[in-house]
Amino acid sequence: MSRSEFQAVVLAGGQGVRLYPLTSDHSPKALLPIANKPMIHYCLTYLEKNGFKEVILVITNSQAREIRLYIEEVYKGKLNIQLKVLDTKENKDNIDSAQALREIQHLITTDFIVMSADLITDVPLLNIADIHRQNNSSITMLLKEETNIEDEEKDYFGLLNYEKKEEESSLEVSQLQKRKLLKKKPTRVIKYQNLDIEQQHFPLNRNFLKRWTHFTLSKQLVDSHLYICSKWVLDVLIKKPEMYSIKHDLIPYLVENQKIQKDKLDSILNEVVPPFQQDAAYRMSTTESNPDDLIRVYSYIVPEDKTSTSTTTTKNLQKQQGVFCKRCLTIGSYLFVNRELAKRNNISLYEDTTTTTSIHQSPNVVGKKDTSIDSSNLLIGPDCNVGESIQLTGNAISSKKQRPTTLKKSNIGNHCKIGQSSKIENSVVMDHVTIGDNVVISNSIICSNAHINSNAKLTGCKVGSGKVVEEGDYKDETFAGGEMEL
Repeated sequence: MSRSEFQAVVLAGGQGVRLYPLTSDHSPKALLPIANKPMIHYCLTYLEKNGFKEVILVITNSQAREIRLYIEEVYKGKLNIQLKVLDTKENKDNIDSAQALREIQHLITTDFIVMSADLITDVPLLNIADIHRQNNSSITMLLKEETNIEDEEKDYFGLLNYEKKEEESSLEVSQLQKRKLLKKKPTRVIKYQNLDIEQQHFPLNRNFLKRWTHFTLSKQLVDSHLYICSKWVLDVLIKKPEMYSIKHDLIPYLVENQKIQKDKLDSILNEVVPPFQQDAAYRMSTTESNPDDLIRVYSYIVPEDKTSTSTTTTKNLQKQQGVFCKRCLTIGSYLFVNRELAKRNNISLYEDTTTTTSIHQSPNVVGKKDTSIDSSNLLIGPDCNVGESIQLTGNAISSKKQRPTTLKKSNIGNHCKIGQSSKIENSVVMDHVTIGDNVVISNSIICSNAHINSNAKLTGCKVGSGKVVEEGDYKDETFAGGEMEL
């Protein structure tokens, strides 16, 4: 994708409040490990593989030291990264997306792509860019259909040309279906509102119904926080400093100003929309020309994943590509993304990222494989991602027959010590964690340098960095040093 056409902006300043105790000032959200790579690695890889050479990376000063260290000493990609550090010392409030764009306005000279660093996706960026170009879109969003939405709020969309995909009985597509797909118009966003999960009413006034007579309402689409914006959209943010968020302020504003006569259009929009888009752009657009249609908001909706899930292992499973799209906003979504990345051949865009290395079964020597150890002492499932220099400790070399240590559907960090007869499943274990004998860890997250004593059983737990968990049964508990500072 041409640098002269689009610039890329990554917003990585989020504090990750809903990921506590995984995050802190010394452990930025953007550096949380996913399949043993920092979260930010995936959005940078995504942009590089979609043709970008440069990116503007926006962070806050509380995260600057750790992220700059990663970019300068660890990051091995080819992107030229321009780091922009925003000062939040005087104001402890989290700098939101629209505010961040205003801070870097002098760096943006073309249409631009802005994405959140917590988005993991393999959707081809060209698919979104084509919709943006061909429809003279003001802003184009990436939306994903989800049935289980964790947030306390839901995104409600009013859409043109949107049909919920029906299940197909066959993978073969008829010629008639192919012709329908070619004629299918892109989905336009004509109403957007973020409501509390308990709210039952979606207000539509008469003026809206006059402008849009046929549309679909949906509450199962999620805004993935990847946007392609026309350059003049930044001018709107500059002239409207009261806007803090792209999602909550800018997009609803643009959506509500669609298909409005020019003399009734907001004066700021009349001022910033360039003459080219008010005249020649209509002739270049593949959509119908309408002099009262200056502002246009479109979306690309991630296709449905039709990969068969009838088997329990992914060993021989070829996943459908271009359909993965998930933000790491909560503990649940963080665990989900880690599990998906650990699966072999699951997301080809990142297939060179996840690796499984050998475990050293020796209590004293790390990095040397002891071939005298019975391999039956350790079982590793096919959907595991295991880091470097893992040490199997405890009674691993005892001649007495014991239950083997088992790793299943989990990500294990570097330099971890795991005791005999322990079981880890559906979990994330970060670097330098010590796990005793007869430990069971399920659906849990164990942060770096934590110590899990022998005979502990953890289900759905979160263990903060450096914390010690004593022997006992624990369910849905958080082990942390205190409240997160905001």
